[in-house]
Amino acid sequence: MNRFILVFLVVFISAVNLKAQKDEQKLANLTVRIEGKISSTGKLQLKLYDSESEWLEKGIRTLYIDLANDDNRTFHIEGLPAGTYAVAVIHDKNNNGELDMGMMGPTEKYGFSNNAKNMFGPAPYSDASLELENDTTITIKL
Repeated sequence: MNRFILVFLVVFISAVNLKAQKDEQKLANLTVRIEGKISSTGKLQLKLYDSESEWLEKGIRTLYIDLANDDNRTFHIEGLPAGTYAVAVIHDKNNNGELDMGMMGPTEKYGFSNNAKNMFGPAPYSDASLELENDTTITIKL
């Protein structure tokens, strides 16, 4: 019986400590400003990623700005746990939710956090990633 009580107390104290750590986890806001010559056709689409394995595949958040109804080109993402993130933005002129490609490459404008670039394809996650610890504002040029 004493062993049972001891195990119960260890589990209970561990759970309380885990909850306290989670409650103390620092949250930050990310503001993303978009610059560049962009027509008022379509939408700006922002995808936020938190891992290299899902980079440009499955974002953890997707946000839109309808350019026909909103000339504000700033995204606000609130309450993110401190950590490593990367952002990809496209000017989705035809509202199909993806970056359209032609014979010579993309036919719609795009950009990444840190204004990361790559000659032959998308920028790597390591170049686009940023450490978010406090409220941060970044600018992406399309």
